[in-house]
Amino acid sequence: MTGIGILTLGVWYGLVVAVASLGTSLGRRVRPSAHLNWSDQDQAREKALYLILTIFSVIGMATVLANAGGISGFLAALNATDANSLKEATGGAAGLTTLRYTTAIAAPLGIHRLLRNRRGFTLAALNAVLLFLNAAVASRLSLLMAVMVLLYLLVTRPVGFRIRKRWILPGAAAVFGLLTLLNYTRNARYYEAAGVSDPVSMSIVQALTYLGTPFQVALGTANAIHFRGATFSQPPDEWWTVLVPTFFRSEPRTGDATGTNRYSQFVDYNASLTTNSAFADTLATFGPWGLVASLVLIASAALLFGHFAQYGNGLALIPGVVLYGMAEYWRILLFSQGIFVYLVIATLIAACAVAAFRGTPNRLREPDLGGGKLMDAVSPRSLS
Repeated sequence: MTGIGILTLGVWYGLVVAVASLGTSLGRRVRPSAHLNWSDQDQAREKALYLILTIFSVIGMATVLANAGGISGFLAALNATDANSLKEATGGAAGLTTLRYTTAIAAPLGIHRLLRNRRGFTLAALNAVLLFLNAAVASRLSLLMAVMVLLYLLVTRPVGFRIRKRWILPGAAAVFGLLTLLNYTRNARYYEAAGVSDPVSMSIVQALTYLGTPFQVALGTANAIHFRGATFSQPPDEWWTVLVPTFFRSEPRTGDATGTNRYSQFVDYNASLTTNSAFADTLATFGPWGLVASLVLIASAALLFGHFAQYGNGLALIPGVVLYGMAEYWRILLFSQGIFVYLVIATLIAACAVAAFRGTPNRLREPDLGGGKLMDAVSPRSLS
């Protein structure tokens, strides 16, 4: 049945790419707002937006650290390779701790400003530290998103010098090293119990799990559709709730009614993993109509990408976030997750606040940044 499963996934991801392309095209047709489309050379507005996002990051991480017992509690957890215990400090619900997600956009924006303007090191370093703390506490996803957003900014808003090819390998090694450190502080006890002792091997095993499990689960679920389709006919949640942001949903179910248990009977995977496949998780939790409805989320996100790729200022953070969501779709449907919804709203709030206090820009700038072409270049393979 593997051939049928591969064909099913190929058709589905082809449909996802088509819907994303349509959304991007529609987004390009929506003209930028004259109030928000200031030039990236307008340093006063750009810095004001950056400062607002930095304040959000500081408030969010300060709240998390306070809940974790302060700096001493945080360092103690890291020293004990038990950083996972710090996740309880996030509260698990929307609140001031939600502001910590801002680090995923404030840090890359700060680094981009530092490279472009050759100043602003202090704030850039502060945001980088806050990003690391956030990744250590609860969200390595924030670190990966920050890398994607930074790459998007570097491609669409050049910093005045070429990024040489010889820098790519050291940069990738630095990111891998940071992820290795974060993985060790969070999961060392688990891997040591499984017989894996050194941090690099732990990180490699984690990466293989991260990359392999979504494909395995998606393929197994696609196969099951053809010989056990009735399994997904009565999902635990109403199909339309896939469109509802996660922070508005009721508490997740536990026990046999959960969506993941609907494919665990015919797919062998580590039960401790929670983001196994956007395709499988959506189908199992919301049913076939929920899977179809998820295309609305993808189209809406692509529309945001196409529209905000036209802006030549800090609002370019939004298409960077969307691009990361598309790249992660093979693993998780981010477009209804709190982190995605919050980052879009936070960026818009910051931009609207700047526009309200500083007025309409003197001229409307409509640069052809080529940002929309990046979405067109996303292949089915990168989305699967």
